[in-house]
Amino acid sequence: MIDKAIIPLNPAWTKACLWFSFVSGVVLASTVFGQKLGLDGKNSQPVVLGTEVSWTLVASELEEKPTLGALPRTSQGVLSQQQLEVSFSPRSAKWTGRWLIKFRPQVLGEVAIPALTVHQGVGTLTTAPFSLRVIQDTQGRRHAFLEIKTQKSSYWLGERVVLDVRFGFDVRYFDQFVLQPHRRPLDVPVRIDGEWVRRFDGQPTKSPLVDSRVLKSLVFDDQLVHWREFPDEVRNGKTYGMVGQDFEFPSAKLLGRTIQGVSAGFRFAEEFQEDFIGGRIASDPRDAFVYAQDIRIKIMALPRRNVPEDFSGGVGDFELKCDLSADQVSVGDSFQLALVISSEADLSSLQEPTFVDQPGLRLQGVRRRVVEDDLIVTYDVIALSAGEYLIGPMKLSYFSPNDGARYQTVTTNPCSVIVLGKDDPTRAGAVQQRGLEAKEDRIRGFLMPEDVQTKPSREKLDFVVMVCLFLLPWAIGIVIFARVKIWERERNEPSWARSRRAYRLFKARIADRSCDLGITLIEYLSAKMEVEESQIHSKSLALNLKAMSIAGDLAEEVATFLEHATFGRYGGRAFVPERMSVEAMVKRLENAFKEKRL
Repeated sequence: MIDKAIIPLNPAWTKACLWFSFVSGVVLASTVFGQKLGLDGKNSQPVVLGTEVSWTLVASELEEKPTLGALPRTSQGVLSQQQLEVSFSPRSAKWTGRWLIKFRPQVLGEVAIPALTVHQGVGTLTTAPFSLRVIQDTQGRRHAFLEIKTQKSSYWLGERVVLDVRFGFDVRYFDQFVLQPHRRPLDVPVRIDGEWVRRFDGQPTKSPLVDSRVLKSLVFDDQLVHWREFPDEVRNGKTYGMVGQDFEFPSAKLLGRTIQGVSAGFRFAEEFQEDFIGGRIASDPRDAFVYAQDIRIKIMALPRRNVPEDFSGGVGDFELKCDLSADQVSVGDSFQLALVISSEADLSSLQEPTFVDQPGLRLQGVRRRVVEDDLIVTYDVIALSAGEYLIGPMKLSYFSPNDGARYQTVTTNPCSVIVLGKDDPTRAGAVQQRGLEAKEDRIRGFLMPEDVQTKPSREKLDFVVMVCLFLLPWAIGIVIFARVKIWERERNEPSWARSRRAYRLFKARIADRSCDLGITLIEYLSAKMEVEESQIHSKSLALNLKAMSIAGDLAEEVATFLEHATFGRYGGRAFVPERMSVEAMVKRLENAFKEKRL
């Protein structure tokens, strides 16, 4: 048994251990608890369904460069992000990251916002999940409505789903009280949500040419579009104007999915003031929304009975035509078999018919291309031995949803080709190759037969020259007249002339390497937006550009650049933008202004 001994403590060692523990604790606390991650802009106010809410995610006091993790997916709305800043402070040797987080709710009630993660090195920071209360706006119901309808109660898997989107509005109320979203007036001043169309890979249907007078301008998916006008409808004793557009969707994208949260918004006011300079000014502008009912498409699987062995996967109605590029060839020569499959169904994933090799003929390769509603399949074949060969018939098996919902097979007539031997006396002049492209176009009915196509005569050429000489003075006169009109407008409207010269002035300014790119961009925006330079603010710039129908990502990029340039000029931060990137951004902005004719 060893007796316990009391070991005397050295005061110097004791103090050293205590100081080491204290310093280690401070360093550990500064490393673990000094890192900050949070969302700025959160509040308890309810959000209206269809509107977009945003927060700023800020990560600071980080030891390594931060990166935002993948945004979690949620069925209650759409999350998106935009990087604002990732910077390093030499003074504190710390990293800071800022991201703009956007969320558009698609359901009513309590909506959960999942946790967001930021990675830095091997560590991860996570925000706490929180919830939003989403409410429905009832103001717009009295004056407008939005509908999404299907043309059929159910669709087969592989069939194109067509949805009709219709917006109805009280014409008198919209004329008197609804405000235009930007300077260029719209026929129907409304913004309709189009994110759901992109999410389900939808495309506008191919409609025949219609009179431009029945097309009405509005904003869909933050883009200026023209929808077709439909006859007015009377509902509950009120007459509504109608505009709409049809969209096509792959049925596989809608399988088991629900289209929900689709909204249309407009801004209105019921009290106005008359201003001598500004005209009619709204005193109480407010936003209103209408919502389409949630819709779930019934998608049925194809029948498993009586499926053809060579089923192409096509669902719809199909037509089949084929022809050869040459009726006679020599041994060793190649020719092409052109097969044209016509249908309004999806042709991109259709399996083309198989070419069966014969003794004396060998398949070299297959090419395919889609032109409008036609799939053109080209089989390259080489002749190996002399003789007369019968190719086909070519077969295509598909599922027809219209004719009794059953599998069908369409066939072509056989094509005959004669292969001549090398010593055949009829070989000279007998082989007449016809161009494959001309053959394909003739199948589709675009070209006339060869015997009708003749070279232009001398008289026709003389006639064309006389017409050109006659029209030349008129063309010169029109150019001079247009130029005079432009000079008159520049003299009478200085703001328009300033806007027109803005881009050329910007190009001239940035040619000087010592110019301030931020100030030069402000001068350009001031001229284009017809406001004073002092009214160009980075905080409201993105909203103002979006109101002028500029794409949202481009508007945010311009506003972020100006914000960084302002901080660099007055905040003492070193901000050196790339001149080429700024020039490319302004060029995209100028193209957007030209498209909107601003």
